[in-house]
Amino acid sequence: METLRFPAFLVFGLLLVGCVSLEVAEVVGAIEGQAIICVDFEGEESEESEEERETQSEKEGKTEFEALLAARELVREVYMDEKVERYIVQLVNATRRPENQGLGHLKPLIGFGASPRATIGLALAGKAKAFMAGRGYVIPEDIRSVAMSVLRHRIGLTFEAEAEEISQEQIVTEILDQVQVP
Repeated sequence: METLRFPAFLVFGLLLVGCVSLEVAEVVGAIEGQAIICVDFEGEESEESEEERETQSEKEGKTEFEALLAARELVREVYMDEKVERYIVQLVNATRRPENQGLGHLKPLIGFGASPRATIGLALAGKAKAFMAGRGYVIPEDIRSVAMSVLRHRIGLTFEAEAEEISQEQIVTEILDQVQVP
């Protein structure tokens, strides 16, 4: 197996058009605010099956790019209940005002929390997760499973947090554990 590293947005596109399966994609870190995903390619058999998919796609008259655009529109149409939307807002707000969620002890550790764009990113990532799972609706577990990737790089730590060797991952984990799931 060959292991390659790609930016998350590229792998997401490959996932949507079926070139990579979710089982072989693994988030391995973040660099400059962008998730990096490690993908293990299966080898010749995988390439042969991709060639078959490409041929099938050509027969159907769609290019991979058109298929990706169509999938992107489908992702945006995935249903999200109001309760899940409120859950997202609570998670993001907990990074800015942790005391409102009973996490006052985190306040001195967070220099700045996630911006409103994190709310949008979390909603879209949750919809994409539901779409990839074959569902037309988002469940709270979709949000929880993508929250670390969406929020981790959007939280700025204080010097106190760094001195205590507390990471963004620890803060996000505490927030996920404390904010009530609908």
